[in-house]
Amino acid sequence: MIVAVISLLVLWATMVIDDQRADRDRQITAAATTQGERAENLRFLRDRSSADVAVARPFNGFDLTGQNLAGLSLWNADFQRANLAGTDMTETDLTKADLTFANFQNANMASVTLVDAFGVGAQLTSANLDSANLQGMVAVGAVFVGANLSDAVLTEADLRSAVLRDSNLTSANLEGADLTDADLSGACWNDRTRWPSNHVAPGPYVEGCETEWLQPGGKHYQSRYSEVPDWVGDGPP
Repeated sequence: MIVAVISLLVLWATMVIDDQRADRDRQITAAATTQGERAENLRFLRDRSSADVAVARPFNGFDLTGQNLAGLSLWNADFQRANLAGTDMTETDLTKADLTFANFQNANMASVTLVDAFGVGAQLTSANLDSANLQGMVAVGAVFVGANLSDAVLTEADLRSAVLRDSNLTSANLEGADLTDADLSGACWNDRTRWPSNHVAPGPYVEGCETEWLQPGGKHYQSRYSEVPDWVGDGPP
């Protein structure tokens, strides 16, 4: 009887170990597949980076998480519902790109060009948009929570219902922007920030916020907003 019990326990333990090993193998395979997909997506995208604005750039729904897109020229690119979280897009040219419901959370977009881009519902939480050019961008309902927009140009941008809560707007230029129903609670700005003529600045600015708040490595950067929302890729709930 004891021998039978021991045999059953050994069999059960073996099955558990085999299941755990199989789960690990599946996880490793899935991770490798994901990385391979991202690498292929990046190769496809890089092959279409050029000054030729007529080149088709169909990147709808692409997963490019964590990839390096710095300095690429991607005029008129279609990034609808693409996942670009954590990407390096320093000085990337996205003029007139379609960024509808795309995810740029925690992306480094310093000096990126988004002139006349279409970014309805885009997710830019904790993105670094220092010195970015968003002139004329349509960003209705876009989410810039905790984003760094210091020295950014947002002239004539359509920011209706955009969420700019806790963002860094020091020295940003918002002249002519439409801020109707935009959420600017907790936004950080200074005496060099330029507002639309019909807009009242949201309370007193915080001196020194450009170094303490939202610069990479700052005490608030990538802290409270590190999770990618569940709706990214499918539109907001």
